[in-house]
Amino acid sequence: MCTPVFTKSSISLTWVNKVTASVVTKASVVLRSNNMSGGSGPDSSINPPGWYDGTCPAHHNRGHLVGNALGGSGTDADNLVTLTSGTNHPFMYEFEEAVKKFVLAHPGVDFQYEVECNYDKASYTALDGYDIPGASGNPFCIFPAPAFLDLSLKKNQTLQSLAAIAAYLPNPPDDLGTMAALTSLRIPNGGYKLYSGTSHFASNCASVNDLKNNSDLKNKAKSYAKSLGHIT
Repeated sequence: MCTPVFTKSSISLTWVNKVTASVVTKASVVLRSNNMSGGSGPDSSINPPGWYDGTCPAHHNRGHLVGNALGGSGTDADNLVTLTSGTNHPFMYEFEEAVKKFVLAHPGVDFQYEVECNYDKASYTALDGYDIPGASGNPFCIFPAPAFLDLSLKKNQTLQSLAAIAAYLPNPPDDLGTMAALTSLRIPNGGYKLYSGTSHFASNCASVNDLKNNSDLKNKAKSYAKSLGHIT
């Protein structure tokens, strides 16, 4: 199992009421071809900052910062953040799988893997009719859930390009365009899985209803914001 180092900060943001939370701003870990086993799934008794629930309309996941596939613990509260289901999978999951294959292809080399969490107030955007801005404009993904994550990998202190890592994806893209030379991947929080438009629509899941005009959804968003102290 790998052993991450976590950087934590106390952050306060105010839209209506001031909310202060102790949050992880960065997870950093040395990955080797022989230390990525022993990870574990998320402990359901841990509710990371910003958590509401895993059902409609929030679709929250207890997302690993250092992924299970990389040897990351699901029982260490510092390694779990509130992510929406579409952010956690496939985006986080597929990048972690590619990183693992990349590291395994280079035995005997130490890699530095970092995940930075962004909580900048300007990164949360408002949706008309809702009290508190959210990640990607999602009123069910508000601070202290992170607005987005930046993922990077260093080999011998040199940042690796997305093109080099993407080659280890199950279906590598033919052309990453301008992203190929980038050395970090930004993953926005707040996204839903694509199946929300099919199976969840059939069950009248609130996450696929009209956000602007759905009074029930607005009431649920108020309850969520109240639970975190944003409104009273």
